[in-house]
Amino acid sequence: MRSAVDILYYAPGDGLGHATRAAAILRQARRLGARSLLACITTPHAQPLEHEGIPCYRPADLTPEALRAEAAALIGSCRPRMLVVDTFPFGITGELADLLPALSCAKVLVARRLQPRWAAWGPPAWASFDRVVRAEEWEEAGGSERLCSPILLRDAAELWPRAQAKAALKVAADEPVVLGVSSDESGWTTDFFALLRKILRRLRPAACLRLASPHLPPDDPLRVAHYPLVELFNGVDLVVGPCGYNLFHEARACGVPGIFLPQPRRYDDQYARARGYPTAGSPEELEARLREMLPMQVRREEVAYVNGARMAAEVIVFGSGTVPAPQDQRQ
Repeated sequence: MRSAVDILYYAPGDGLGHATRAAAILRQARRLGARSLLACITTPHAQPLEHEGIPCYRPADLTPEALRAEAAALIGSCRPRMLVVDTFPFGITGELADLLPALSCAKVLVARRLQPRWAAWGPPAWASFDRVVRAEEWEEAGGSERLCSPILLRDAAELWPRAQAKAALKVAADEPVVLGVSSDESGWTTDFFALLRKILRRLRPAACLRLASPHLPPDDPLRVAHYPLVELFNGVDLVVGPCGYNLFHEARACGVPGIFLPQPRRYDDQYARARGYPTAGSPEELEARLREMLPMQVRREEVAYVNGARMAAEVIVFGSGTVPAPQDQRQ
């Protein structure tokens, strides 16, 4: 039997965002005094948790029957004081539906936007939890008293100063930087980056292109290998990439303009998240958006925002029933 843990963070799902939210919240919980932490993930993207030194457990079999058995065994063996579930109230295959009512530990849901067809996984399912933290605002969600700022892997004070970030990006202090970002599958990322390079060669802006992706070869001269990438956002002047939770909210919190390429997902609603922001759905639209936003100046304002990871960790560790809803995460 495992030793009892303070917090078990159950984060099913395939994307990087689930592991990143787990790492962001658990590192803040550790700062608040939580000592024994464990993350259960089904995504292959464990880097955020590994980077923070947070132990991970990955179920061996993700079929519904096996996953339910593994979830029950894990919860039973580690006897968490607090169970935190990310995004999917009942798990990715419904494996938690019968387990939650029988658990005596406190239960917290960290909710984010889902497509409307999964509305039954929204407020109707929240009754299974003692507390709910909404990490994102969306129209179909419940009351705003449970809304927190977006959950980010770094506080504003942890971002590198502009001069240091520019140096890490290998550009001069007065050179604007266009940063292409993708953690999507390799083929899509390769095509996207090739298109971005081609467009910028044609536009010839007074800006430097940099690319960030786990799929880039180490010898690519434009590759940015820094992790976590958000630490360098003081030196970035425009981001281009899919409209996933991490990139969208990091750019918005840091005041970095973005051109977003929403991608179809089974659960995440990137198209709704991108509504009201510059988007592109074709090569022609991407070139048009870049023409509109280039040339650009180096951003001068200092980044300041409220990190929802700290707010969520306070709810989890101290048991606060509500989370204040700031008007804007940039202060």
